[in-house]
Amino acid sequence: MRPDTRSKFTPSTRFVRSPSLLPAVVTMALNAVVCLYAANHPSTATVGVLNIVAPIVLVVVCGVQSLQIVFRDSLLIWAPVTWFLAASAVYFGLGPLAYIVGGPETLAYLDSFYPVDPIALIKTNALNCIGIGLILTAIEVYNRLRPLRIQNTDDSMQGRYLKRAAIFFVGVGVALKYLIILPYSFGVVSFVLPGFIVVTGNFTTVGIILIWFVALRFDRRWLPGACVFSAVEAAVALITFSKLSCITVIFGMTIGAFMAVRRVSILVAGAALSLTLYGVLLEPIAGARLFATDRGAAVAGRYDSLREGYVSAKAPTSVQSFWTRICFSNAQAFAMAEYEKGRPGATLAYLPYIFVPRFIMPNKPIMNFGPTFNEAVTGHSGASTPGIFGEAYWNHGWLGVIAWCIYIGVLFAAFSEISVKKIGAHDVRWLPCAFAAIFMGCTPADCWLLSSYMGSVAITAGLWVCITACLKPPRGGVLKTN
Repeated sequence: MRPDTRSKFTPSTRFVRSPSLLPAVVTMALNAVVCLYAANHPSTATVGVLNIVAPIVLVVVCGVQSLQIVFRDSLLIWAPVTWFLAASAVYFGLGPLAYIVGGPETLAYLDSFYPVDPIALIKTNALNCIGIGLILTAIEVYNRLRPLRIQNTDDSMQGRYLKRAAIFFVGVGVALKYLIILPYSFGVVSFVLPGFIVVTGNFTTVGIILIWFVALRFDRRWLPGACVFSAVEAAVALITFSKLSCITVIFGMTIGAFMAVRRVSILVAGAALSLTLYGVLLEPIAGARLFATDRGAAVAGRYDSLREGYVSAKAPTSVQSFWTRICFSNAQAFAMAEYEKGRPGATLAYLPYIFVPRFIMPNKPIMNFGPTFNEAVTGHSGASTPGIFGEAYWNHGWLGVIAWCIYIGVLFAAFSEISVKKIGAHDVRWLPCAFAAIFMGCTPADCWLLSSYMGSVAITAGLWVCITACLKPPRGGVLKTN
């Protein structure tokens, strides 16, 4: 009998090492100390210079650190800290620069929400540096205490299982999204949608990831289906008037292709396409939301609203929408001023309700504080947020910032560990949970602490239980990780 000379795959353990976050932590600390000193010993020239230098330093440090993480190990694309750093560079670095490079009309628009003077601006810059530094410190300590090890796995025999998983996520996601979530979004149904159901809407994004992964890695016959399904999801995202939903489709395609090919250039191309799409859709979707109030939930009416929004977006305007959309300094300044005047926020007082499912407590308060906050600031209807650092300070001052940032840092590190291990072992059942964690990292400026960093954890845990009950692992199971 001829011996089997074919090469066999032997699993091997390897460390996944993220670059040290200490340089970023030290830089954030120095930035914060200098800004706080200038705020308490004001000098017009010093404050003006620091309001330029501090955000620029934040952009460079957070942006470079995010890229270093991805280049160190491609699996770390699933780490929430990667996305948190990138989002922080945009919202807390570029955003405050609106007060430096923005035109008069842009500054007037920002001040119409809440006026910000140079001292208030430098306080918000200090707050952002302290918050980012604390989160990164907690992650660095966690990583040193728990070095991450995974096993290299052979996915050459997993094509059939990945196809089955893709069909599962697409089927369940389409059913829930198109029969429940979209009618709720369009106002067709009036009941309050549980957060657990809302999260399952991400199943279609997971489906996009897996379909593109299968098409580019295992079976090219899936490529037309991947293109069609992505196009349908993009068209539906447009009529929801959500830029995030449109970009999420690009995200799914990018991550699916990256998992198959493992080239950082794909991530760069996806990021460039997402930024371009954001800029193109910014004004048309804002206008469409205004026109849609007269057209109800009809799909045709929504596309008419988009068309009119596009026409209105072509009208000349002096307000630089890019800056007004990424700048949260005015909301942060209001939150800090309210606390210092002895009028703290009460959004964190709803913590006892966060872990109670709505089917047990139908009258559970809705954790949407945006309209309340906006009315407190402007006296008008609308929705706005001071971001996670602003909300923590608004409720409990610096003590709240310290406590919540340490918690969020540990949360990010724990999710990073689980996501890297699960996806490194090709356990694609974890993808919806990994996506939820990435979303936490991407939204430090436009979310609320309880719903995004407490409620989402409980929902993610329940989601994992349901997925593992419905979708079994590959034959023989996934490889165990240490």
